[in-house]
Amino acid sequence: MNPVPAPADVRLSLRPPTWLRVWVAVFPLLFVVFLVVVVAPEQGARAWIFAGGFAVTALLGRRLFRLAVLGTADGRLVVRNHWQDHTLRREDIADVTVGQGVGRGGTNRSVRVLLHGGASVPLEVTATSFRPNVPTRLQHQAEAVRTWVSAGAQP
Repeated sequence: MNPVPAPADVRLSLRPPTWLRVWVAVFPLLFVVFLVVVVAPEQGARAWIFAGGFAVTALLGRRLFRLAVLGTADGRLVVRNHWQDHTLRREDIADVTVGQGVGRGGTNRSVRVLLHGGASVPLEVTATSFRPNVPTRLQHQAEAVRTWVSAGAQP
């Protein structure tokens, strides 16, 4: 697991909107209350199924809540994607682009960090489907990452 940068050390922060982070944190609780009160008020084997559903929902919610890209003053880019976290060094980043192909169908677009050597890391916090305002938002997010990368090149 990647260490959490101290708030004073963070120079770049891309996160989901606050309302979405709150919803993802509250949803598992509301889900289990709904299941226990409305769907299965009696105790029994179904309660274990609902408890398992709550656990899975809470784990997925935790991953969504953690989505972020954090650039630190010391040159680390901490990328928290859905299932895998990466810590990249500023000097390992060759380019920042807006690309397609995050997800199974390849229909999402996101900012991608291209590394020296040809590998790329999607910034899943920026992933979005095609919509009219998406290119502008993605370009702004890509430019924020480019600005952070170029800040290390200055003396």
